[in-house]
Amino acid sequence: MKPIGPYVAVQALPPPVTGAAAASSLIRTLRATDRLTGIPVLLHLLPHAQSLPELPVSPHLLPVVDSGMDGEQAYLVTELPLQAHPARDPLLTARGALAALSTLHGQGLSHGGISAAQLWNHDGGVALAGAGLLWRQDATPQADLSDLALALQDMGALPEVLRPLRDHPGSLSAREALVLLDGAPPSAETPQPASDGATEPTPSKPPGLEARGSGVDPAGTGGGEDGSATPHVRVVARYQRQEASGATTMAPSSSEETSGTSMPEKPGGDVRRQEGDAPPTGPRVSPFSNAPAGQPETPQERRKRQNDERREQAMLDSQAAARRKAARLKAQKEEEEREAASAAEQAARGVPVPEPFQMGFVAAPEDGEARPGNDPQARQIERLPASLRRPAEAPLQGTVQRLPGGDAGPTRSPSRNLTPIRIGWDEDDSWRVVRTAPKARPAPPLLRWVPLALALIVLLVLALVWALGAARTSAITAGTASAVSGSKSSPGAVTFTVRGAAGVTARLSVVSAPDGANLSADQNLGVVPGQIRFPVAGTYRLKVLARGYRPATLDLTVPRTQPVTIDLGN
Repeated sequence: MKPIGPYVAVQALPPPVTGAAAASSLIRTLRATDRLTGIPVLLHLLPHAQSLPELPVSPHLLPVVDSGMDGEQAYLVTELPLQAHPARDPLLTARGALAALSTLHGQGLSHGGISAAQLWNHDGGVALAGAGLLWRQDATPQADLSDLALALQDMGALPEVLRPLRDHPGSLSAREALVLLDGAPPSAETPQPASDGATEPTPSKPPGLEARGSGVDPAGTGGGEDGSATPHVRVVARYQRQEASGATTMAPSSSEETSGTSMPEKPGGDVRRQEGDAPPTGPRVSPFSNAPAGQPETPQERRKRQNDERREQAMLDSQAAARRKAARLKAQKEEEEREAASAAEQAARGVPVPEPFQMGFVAAPEDGEARPGNDPQARQIERLPASLRRPAEAPLQGTVQRLPGGDAGPTRSPSRNLTPIRIGWDEDDSWRVVRTAPKARPAPPLLRWVPLALALIVLLVLALVWALGAARTSAITAGTASAVSGSKSSPGAVTFTVRGAAGVTARLSVVSAPDGANLSADQNLGVVPGQIRFPVAGTYRLKVLARGYRPATLDLTVPRTQPVTIDLGN
């Protein structure tokens, strides 16, 4: 299976092997399926791109509905009916193919590729595919008829009347061959011998009667409403009217009377005489069709037309059913009125009116109680003979224990509580069950408080979280305030900063300290920048040691609120 555009090729159909169609044709035909709709189609692979051909509308011609390119491969698409299959019956195939070729040749067109692969049977007839394609440049109507004769011969049997298409090409047209095919008898008639050298004159039929009586349209365009058969009764009735009006018929010549045989006439004369009587033919256009005049419908337009026709037919059926129902009700009402009037008339004359006959039940009295003696009496039937039955036992005093499966006596079947249903009647006298949506069960009273309880719990949790956050914030604020106040109250804390180089630190040591500080000389105080705490207030002399710089001394009076800046550049 090979994908070609939106189609999947399923089978390659054999090309024509004989006749003019097999000479120089470069077109291949594949049987494929539409991947989107599943409709069977025929793919015609072309040597070069070609537009959609304009074909005459005929039920015996399958239209080309799509074209496209798959890479460098051009193709045309012919849609097949769902029930279509290759033609196998030579006689049925000959009728359908000749009708299609008659329509094509009547429009000045030729097929050029007649073969068994282009003939498809559907709906009791045969349709021709591949019309309008460039099978070859020298396509002629006579070549089409010769190819058709060879295709029919390959199917099994070429009809006897169509042998001139094969043996004498150009002697018959498609329309003439169709007239001969439909006017030929089913079996050859044996000529009757002449008695006393003369034959009894027989009434001759008017020219072309065989074609009329056969019920086949010589043009092959359908003529009837369904497009697949021609009106038999209409043509025969027209001939009978012509006879009744005094139309003359052809009588056999003297030479024919003496010899007892008749010479065959050329079919062309019959066809020319029939053309004057044939009703005007034309494509049947549905009022629901959206296709332009003279063009084939697309698959989408055809489906829409069919849906519209089915909907219109359903409306007509419903209206007809409503009219029948109204007529039936009216007749029933009139019948009841007549019966009531007849009963009243008989009662007025004193004639006793019999009660209506009721079968199968007895009317109960008006008080609703059953009449005594009218109920059916049940009688017990023994299943075993008397010799096999057990003797009857005396009833036991007290509670009687019954065995499982024994006769438990008449019991009342439990009542069934069924849900009532609603039945609706349609316009076509059909009924349907009207189903209503089940009512929602009322929620228990306890479940109504569940959403409120959940909302209350959520509010409590949010309040608790907010209270914990507020307490934590107040604790942090209090700790910060106490730290700040402690730092402010400590008199010996002094902040040192270093300026002059980035990332350089200095070490402070004691040179001299006030009494009570308990600091010895050269005692290390710490590293700056940072905060240094001094034990007591007073004046300190400090030594500043920084790597890469000369040592220096610094006098500091404690307490001090401003930071001390050590400038290494000085």
